[in-house]
Amino acid sequence: MREQALTQQYRELDRDLALFYYRIGNYSEENRKIRERFIPNEGNLAAAWETFHRLKERVEHMYAPDDVYQLVRHHMEDFMDSLEYTLIDAERHPENAYLDLDSILEGTARCNRQPDEERLGELLLLLRQLVMNRSEMLGLIQARH
Repeated sequence: MREQALTQQYRELDRDLALFYYRIGNYSEENRKIRERFIPNEGNLAAAWETFHRLKERVEHMYAPDDVYQLVRHHMEDFMDSLEYTLIDAERHPENAYLDLDSILEGTARCNRQPDEERLGELLLLLRQLVMNRSEMLGLIQARH
């Protein structure tokens, strides 16, 4: 396999890993925009685990012809371990979607350099999502505790 094509495969896998991380970890690609919250209900968890297993298989089968590629693949394997923990934690502790609200508020107030109107819009979006999903989240929390 040509090195350029292999490098492109690694880039695409890295992108897919990042997008999955953003989805299940409630983070944004830009690390400042608030995203739709991941609700760890049965359907979402099943879909997330399916995606996780597909990504893990891709990582395990990546060709690594030299030390550099082996290092990158090893980093991706470690990252898959952290994604697995994130999924397990989301399932065991669905309340985390609410418990990180103070950190989000602080980060938005102190670190986000967007105009005030945009920051407020992002926070209002988050609050609407939390309110809209409160019944389902309360049911998940009660079922697991």
